[in-house]
Amino acid sequence: MIAINMIRSKKYDEAKENLEKARTIYLNKFGSKSIYVGDNEMRLGDLAYYADNFEEAAFRFDDALSIYKNIFDKYHPKYVQAQGKLARSKFQLGEYKAASAILEETSEKYMEYIEQYFPTLSDKEKNKYWNNIRGDFELYNSLALRYAVEKPSALGIMYNNKLATKAILLSSSIKVRQNIISSGDQELIKQYEEWLSKKELLTRSFSMSQEELVLKAIDRVNLAKEINLLEKQLSEKSEAFASSKSKTYDWKDVKSVLADNEVAIEIIRFNFFNKTFTDSVIYAALIVSPESKKGPELVLLSDGNKLESRYYKGYRNSIKYKIADKYSYKFFWKPVDDKIPNNRTIFLSADGVFNQMNVETLRDGDGKYIIDKNDIVLVSNTKDIAIFRESQDEKPDKESITDEYLNSSAALFGNPDFTSSISGSTESQANTVSSFAPLPGAEKEVEELETILNSKKWSTETYLGAEATESQVKKLDNPRVFHIATHGFFVQESTVHEDILIEAKTIDNPLLKSGLLFSGSADLLGDNIYNFNKREGVLTAYEAMNLKLDHTELVVLSACETGLGEVKAGEGVYGLQRSFLVAGAQNVIMTLFKVNDQVTQELITNFYKNWLATGNKRVAFNIAKKQVKNKYPEPIFWGSFVMIGMN
Repeated sequence: MIAINMIRSKKYDEAKENLEKARTIYLNKFGSKSIYVGDNEMRLGDLAYYADNFEEAAFRFDDALSIYKNIFDKYHPKYVQAQGKLARSKFQLGEYKAASAILEETSEKYMEYIEQYFPTLSDKEKNKYWNNIRGDFELYNSLALRYAVEKPSALGIMYNNKLATKAILLSSSIKVRQNIISSGDQELIKQYEEWLSKKELLTRSFSMSQEELVLKAIDRVNLAKEINLLEKQLSEKSEAFASSKSKTYDWKDVKSVLADNEVAIEIIRFNFFNKTFTDSVIYAALIVSPESKKGPELVLLSDGNKLESRYYKGYRNSIKYKIADKYSYKFFWKPVDDKIPNNRTIFLSADGVFNQMNVETLRDGDGKYIIDKNDIVLVSNTKDIAIFRESQDEKPDKESITDEYLNSSAALFGNPDFTSSISGSTESQANTVSSFAPLPGAEKEVEELETILNSKKWSTETYLGAEATESQVKKLDNPRVFHIATHGFFVQESTVHEDILIEAKTIDNPLLKSGLLFSGSADLLGDNIYNFNKREGVLTAYEAMNLKLDHTELVVLSACETGLGEVKAGEGVYGLQRSFLVAGAQNVIMTLFKVNDQVTQELITNFYKNWLATGNKRVAFNIAKKQVKNKYPEPIFWGSFVMIGMN
């Protein structure tokens, strides 16, 4: 500990003297293959690294690896941590081939661990594990940029890593557990709990030494067999459990399902590595097309820090205030657009600031909007293209459109009575409540949709005014369409939301920061946000994750800024869109800006009419946006609406 503090204080000579003394003591007492010597070598490696002596650092980390290899499993955190530090040292020495080989090995271990053991971890544990390992993946990104000319396949590995890790915390494990527990099938529940227990034991075992495994009589081989048997039984009995298992995809799998006029783009945001991770933000676009041979094509966007600050602010202000935007296309999209011919379908998996904007609203040098040049399809991860198309190939012949709609149902919510649960309000309460403006346009929107859907023999359940309650939402059971026309909210730290004036406190879970308002929600004004999950009126994004939407084709969030939330690099937006996807919805329509009620009503009704006429949601949505664009040219009217999902 003394030596560690000396390293932090940059007293390198004193630290080295203490560590060398400790090394002699450990060698004499425990021998050269003890964990104490291995840990001491790691500290000596850290010391050398921070003193810019990268050759010695590499030697020390390699020595620690040799010691750990005889003590631990290859998944043990100490072993993998030593590999990561060795890779950093090799990177600093310019030995990119060696660094690449090490990182490719560690990423395989990480992926195997995630595939096998993530389902048993809590959200907090998943976050902690991912935060511990993400540095190695970001290091590989920096390495790939420097090494791509010599090793083009590095870009393919960079892409594959992103397929495996992007939105990695967008997990349905909580939903799977709820479905099984609420099934009432005691045998299924018992098997699931036994599976959890054995998986947790196997997960813990990877942090144990061989001596601990023998002492606790843990046989990993037999334990793994028992787990596999339970997984088979659970998959046979639970559709939710079976669908939670996934296979691994790479860039070639994505390429193989693309049509001639399609491209897939992964936007990757990361901090550049130079000895340590710097404040310099990098945005890279990796493009895969049917013509891709050696790997994805790399496009770098300049000055990621400005993209996230000044340039994004300029983009948003130009939309909000209807100002001609001369710069955003150049900064955010031109380098990508130059690589893609017109009239292509672009499957775009966003990252970072790209989650907060709609590239369709960008205008090129000829004054043409991207929406008029290419068809943008937003996906959480471009592997979704392969997953979706493989699932379509496995399905039997589809029903005719007419038969399909005969079996369709929709749950429609609009214009909740926000004050309905309040009794005996004081005058000051009444003034507060006035900030929850009624939404007569939303009510008209829902009534029109009910008429449109009923004319096509859809089964509809409509909830307006006082009947549009949070509890009614929680009773839903897989409608084909779930449409909500109400106020949404997103609470930012240390601010007051301009619409609903909920005091923002420090909130650990970002999914508690956004939600939808239903009947009686005005009574919660100014309440502690943690109580929202306990009281009627506000459906938080956290609660929305557990709605029964596993067979729901479309969720429409017809409210202002429902696409907002806390953006995390590599993870997307922690908000309503994420929650409804976790809940099982195939597609989500949402908004990025405040939108005029009349225009919203026009766009949404046009969308449903087009969908029922064509049977294609994606085409219908684009037509509806262009219909509004023809009438109201400014992007604020049509560019706020985005759809995420493959179907």
